[in-house]
Amino acid sequence: VLTGSWDTNIRLWKLPVCSKVGIFKGHTDRVTGVAWRQADEEDCPFHFASCSADGSIQLWHTDRQDPFASLQGHQDRVCNIAFHPSQRYLGSTSFDRTWRLWDLSTQQCLVEQEGHAQAVYGLDFQCDGSLACTTDLTGIGRVWDMRSGRSVLLLEGHVKQVLGCSFSPNGFHLATVSDDNTCKIWDLRQKDTLYTIAAHANLVSGVKYEPSAGGFIATCSYDNTVKLWDSRTFKSVKVLHGHQSRVMRLDISADGETLVSVCYDRTFKVWKKGDMTAVQDEIMVPEPDVRPLMTAAPEDVVEDDMDEDAVEAAKVAEQQPPAAAAEESEDDEDGDYDMPWDK
Repeated sequence: VLTGSWDTNIRLWKLPVCSKVGIFKGHTDRVTGVAWRQADEEDCPFHFASCSADGSIQLWHTDRQDPFASLQGHQDRVCNIAFHPSQRYLGSTSFDRTWRLWDLSTQQCLVEQEGHAQAVYGLDFQCDGSLACTTDLTGIGRVWDMRSGRSVLLLEGHVKQVLGCSFSPNGFHLATVSDDNTCKIWDLRQKDTLYTIAAHANLVSGVKYEPSAGGFIATCSYDNTVKLWDSRTFKSVKVLHGHQSRVMRLDISADGETLVSVCYDRTFKVWKKGDMTAVQDEIMVPEPDVRPLMTAAPEDVVEDDMDEDAVEAAKVAEQQPPAAAAEESEDDEDGDYDMPWDK
């Protein structure tokens, strides 16, 4: 598991014991996103990427403590990053109102795409890489044709900032989540909203389709919970309790068996789905009990390595298929806290 922190550092953890493997230092401001690269070649020059409020994107090898390369170009903080399914390109979103596509072989920016009126926040690529989705803090999303570079669909419907998006493995369903407490499911064939889930009692900070078959959707929220939703009926499958503060991000392993969520209280939790026979016909069957497999808390971290700042992004891998999430620092009173986009 990779976690990125507001103390500017990135940490690598070994599952299932959540023991710290390494710490990576290179950013000068809080880390806002991390992502694993799924490369097959043994001599891959780097294994993961990170982005930061310092405006940079760093490429890292797990055996090196310093960055392999740094991608510079954004004029403001970088919010999120995602590898293109081909693994040859990296997408990034930023407060400079653009999203960019980077060629990883040359470390050069191929596309600087405008089109959003405010900061661009969420990012995801369709499974075959032909489409990308970006979301912004005006409350809209855009679907982009990667071949032409044009915006082919405007996603209007959320009434507040849209903080995340996730494509279904089927390629034509797309989920977006927002500060309006909802998760919207879009059908790209109909070019319209398929369903609106009244998902949480507070801001919804993250969303992820189960990667292997799309049998369920996971959302996390500032109401301290993670929820699982049936991807066909959009009914609640399970509520995962255990976090003591707002949940910042989540991710799911490539096989759908492990979910990691990260929290503002500087902890992350690893949830194990259990017997995969519970999944039938791509539908998650509710289980009688889902508990964290492991919780990594501040006391599990070497004091010299962890400031009083917080963890803001995480990525899970089964050595290393990905899954993601995020943490932060000391809690504030309810209703009086920094939003993810606050400086």
